Amino acid sequence: MVGMSQLRPLRLLVVARRFWPLSEDSCQRLLQWTSSLHQISVEPTVLTARWHQDWTDQFRIRNVSVFRILPSPHTNWNETHFQRNLVQWVQSRLEDFDAIYVDRADSLLQVLLSKQGRWPIPIIARFAPDEFLAEGAPNIRLQLSAKVEAIRRCRWIVTPLPNSHRMLIASGIHESHVHRIGFSSFSRIQRSPERRKSASDCLAKLSGDFVVPNNTPLMVHLGNTSWNELRNVLLAVCDLLDAGASVRMWIVDSGISNDTIYDFLKDRGWHREILIFDCFDDLEEILHVADLAWVTSPGESLQFTLPLIIAAGLPVLVREMADLQNGVVPGIQESMYCSPTDLALKLHRWYANATVFRQNALQLKNAYQQSNPASRELESWRRLLEQATGN
Repeated sequence: MVGMSQLRPLRLLVVARRFWPLSEDSCQRLLQWTSSLHQISVEPTVLTARWHQDWTDQFRIRNVSVFRILPSPHTNWNETHFQRNLVQWVQSRLEDFDAIYVDRADSLLQVLLSKQGRWPIPIIARFAPDEFLAEGAPNIRLQLSAKVEAIRRCRWIVTPLPNSHRMLIASGIHESHVHRIGFSSFSRIQRSPERRKSASDCLAKLSGDFVVPNNTPLMVHLGNTSWNELRNVLLAVCDLLDAGASVRMWIVDSGISNDTIYDFLKDRGWHREILIFDCFDDLEEILHVADLAWVTSPGESLQFTLPLIIAAGLPVLVREMADLQNGVVPGIQESMYCSPTDLALKLHRWYANATVFRQNALQLKNAYQQSNPASRELESWRRLLEQATGN
């Protein structure tokens, strides 16, 4: 990878309310992205919220410096003070950075943009209105029109999907201000029977709940979703179990109350076959042992989890999404379902003939990696940062 045309790395301040060790897709995406920026001679520093009092206020992970600001913005009052403290932190360290990147179009971006006339460095912002933010204060949950207005004053805008790109242009934002940079997976998971056994043994040592009977297919649901979407999947899986199928399912980091899910499963009598797990900051072992993945909130999972699943060559069933159909993930149409009935039909087809799904997954992996190479994503960031900083 060709680096920036300068003697020292470009110093980028990344502003994001939530970051590792929080495990939702946005945090995983940010960790993957920031830790890869050294390949294009960019030195990132993350400025985020300190969500727990016992967390340290400064640390490094994967050669990325992270600073945490108090108070954690759970409430409107905390959000106001968080924004004030964050702006003061940035103001006192402007000379340490060449550009600022803000990961969401919301009130925090508005506050930072109000300072840009007095700050000598550019602000780059990301616009992805379909993504949601966990645990944020009520006053940052803007309507779509307010999100567009929040980003309108930004000269350098990044958006990942065709629909959001068109939305910005239609709202009157100049096309030269908008840069579409999509999603790639930097992971190279190579699934094999040997690696599956190793991952199974490793997980079994962590907990007996991870033990799956031999030759029993395992499904996993990964990532935050709504109860309605997850319930549709659970209805289909429970019906399959009722019909005598021998399968297991793990629900990982759904963002839904465990009690809500467990009560449903207990009522259906399958609470031992379908298990609930809290967050994982590394999904590799799970992807090695799984036979099928569910993605029920693709607008969120497309940030990290869905590309990771595809790059692993794992069969996946994905809720229908317009941008996916429009070529963001070439060839994924066969893996999408459009209704609860279609969902159940595709599940039964997978159980009856998993080999066909595995073959399709490998084809999807090859097509996606050819159309969305990580090197292209990094090259797009390199060009954008050079333009924004004048290098």
